[in-house]
Amino acid sequence: MSKRRLIFYSDARHTHIYAYDPPLRVEDAVAPVDDVAGTGVDTFVYGFGAGLTMYHNTKVGETWAEHLIKAGKTTFREPEIWNTFPFWRAYSNIKSLRDRGLDLLELLTDRAHEKGLAMWGSIRTNHGQDPAFIDTADNSTFKIEHPELHLKTVPGQPFNWAYSEVRAERLALFEEAVTNYDLDGMEIDFVFSQYLFERGEVEANKHLVTEFMADARRIADKAAADKGKPFTLGARVFPTPESNAATGLDIADWIADGLVDFLVPAVYGPIQMDVNLPFEWLVDLAAGTPCEVYPALQDKVFSVHTSGIHQVDRRIYEHAATPEHFRAGAAAYWAKGADGIYLPWFDWPVDANEKQILSEIHDPDLLSEKPKHYWSPVRDVDGDYEGYSSQLPVTLQTGVEASEQVVSLYLADDSARSDVRLRLKLTGSVAADVMSVTLNGAELDWKTSRVTRHGGGGDIFAWSDFPIEPDMFRRGVNEIGVAVLSRPENLVASVILQSVEVLVDYPGNAANTEFDRISLGRRL
Repeated sequence: MSKRRLIFYSDARHTHIYAYDPPLRVEDAVAPVDDVAGTGVDTFVYGFGAGLTMYHNTKVGETWAEHLIKAGKTTFREPEIWNTFPFWRAYSNIKSLRDRGLDLLELLTDRAHEKGLAMWGSIRTNHGQDPAFIDTADNSTFKIEHPELHLKTVPGQPFNWAYSEVRAERLALFEEAVTNYDLDGMEIDFVFSQYLFERGEVEANKHLVTEFMADARRIADKAAADKGKPFTLGARVFPTPESNAATGLDIADWIADGLVDFLVPAVYGPIQMDVNLPFEWLVDLAAGTPCEVYPALQDKVFSVHTSGIHQVDRRIYEHAATPEHFRAGAAAYWAKGADGIYLPWFDWPVDANEKQILSEIHDPDLLSEKPKHYWSPVRDVDGDYEGYSSQLPVTLQTGVEASEQVVSLYLADDSARSDVRLRLKLTGSVAADVMSVTLNGAELDWKTSRVTRHGGGGDIFAWSDFPIEPDMFRRGVNEIGVAVLSRPENLVASVILQSVEVLVDYPGNAANTEFDRISLGRRL
């Protein structure tokens, strides 16, 4: 590994082009770069618009709302009101730059280089949108005029990559960006929309994706030769072999053929931080090759009052990950062999707390013997379709003969100086329950636990905190087993294991946020 990277992605929309009132000042146009300059971030990645259309001044594709502008429809009233304001801002801000002869991608690239950052672009391979929605700003002429090119057997009507016209449209946008802008690299994002082919036709067509990647490699290599500097090419892919195969991504061939310099295992739907993200197979696959692995570290943790969180309700339950969460996630990724860490989302605006995170997680030495909060995510119904699902919640079996149900959690700490707590959230648990909890096969003593009970009506739950001796947990995968041995005979409701967390502290350290000081049982 040549160097550890900390890669910061801006999706161009939610924390940028949607966030500012027009006209967009140059200072605001380059703000995403300035947000992370001077931290541990060394690579800035900018997403090319919403997928179908671009925010930069493309000549081979379409800019945002171009099909509406050509039709003289510049009054914004989207079918969904929540889209109206950001879509109007996006249109007005991009127009304000172009009216002044400015190109958003050029501004960002120049600023990144001024601040000493590598600059990568990111282009999505597909985007679901109904071609009948001709009056929505995030549609495109190509989409509207070619319904015959859409997938018919999967939801969302994304394009069918079996058609050469579809692949050519994406490749032209890629080549334009690589050739005409001073970029240092490009990411091809297969994760935003996981469908490329009709159901049942993936295996027969997967060679088309590999051929596309080979074409992209040739374009990138030519640009590097013409410009006299290296050009980095990679792809955002799924975290499991099965989910990549289901989409048509032949990762092993890409690596063996030298088509990619990096891979970003990620998911789009769930944005929960997950120390268990299963990317080790990619590390093994890339071992001994120039290809590096930059797993995506998400920026949210969720309340676990529900058994699954739908997209519509997500913002009600989600919480920004704390510095302690980020330390745990980054430490786990480094320990599992990551060559870098990719931040696909990050809490905005980027203030002092966020800059502290960005100034620590790039270096595993800075994470050593710092407070950490390991957390296992709750199942998200928007994530299951990607072949990747969380372990929680678990409905526990009841009875002396009931099997122990196990949740795995990766820990990167192993210091004998650490103060460790295992924390469980048990919905439906009452004081009369007799339960067993084990850590790596060793039974924990309930007498040492600190139990707090909460709720009323149907929402009754308990937090159970167990002090853990350093020799009871290990650096790597730890197994937490829970069983309900007995409970009142006339109580038929189940106990649900909603949360499994491990909090690690060290003498002389203080947790940095109110959330984690409370979690560690400290008085404010």
